[in-house]
Amino acid sequence: MNCAVEGCGGNVFARQWCQKHYARWLRHGDPTTSLRLMDLTVVERIERQIAVVAGGCWVWTGRLDRQGYARAHDETGHDVLVHRWNYQRLVGAIPEHLELDHVCHTQDETCPGGRECQHRRCVRPDHLEPVTGYENWMRSSNIGAVAVRTNLCVRGHDLTVYGYVRKDGRGRNCTRCQLDGQRRRAAERRLAALNGGAA
Repeated sequence: MNCAVEGCGGNVFARQWCQKHYARWLRHGDPTTSLRLMDLTVVERIERQIAVVAGGCWVWTGRLDRQGYARAHDETGHDVLVHRWNYQRLVGAIPEHLELDHVCHTQDETCPGGRECQHRRCVRPDHLEPVTGYENWMRSSNIGAVAVRTNLCVRGHDLTVYGYVRKDGRGRNCTRCQLDGQRRRAAERRLAALNGGAA
């Protein structure tokens, strides 16, 4: 039995249509509609890949980069970060030397951050705020930023009591953690010496 769409010789798959026309009906509500992404403008193509979710975020459903941010090609064919592109299109230019912070992430204390952060996929302009790189970092869930904000190290030691030492320009180390590590390594060496001496 042939597809009911005129001129189509395909076999019936469902609802009297072949698989191709049935899929078009599911996607567009009309089996004869053929809408290719290439036929759309950049704005239309990008807007088709945005889903509004609970909380009001406009979540990108398209391609992501390694950090979990939305990526697409703009009018010139260049690969762009969609949240920046959308902000510039709907709000205006991003001031020089500033980055866009996802305010929806900052306000969600349960979000762990990282590549799986849903807020990184948000492209809603009023969920973005131009801030300095340092301010963006300070608002993040990065271990170093949390330590600076709370004055607690990763293990919960109060840095105002124990203090910290610089690590060759790569951040800071809690002096209590450093002392605990030295004691642990010394104990391991003593145990190894005892075990080696007994053998």
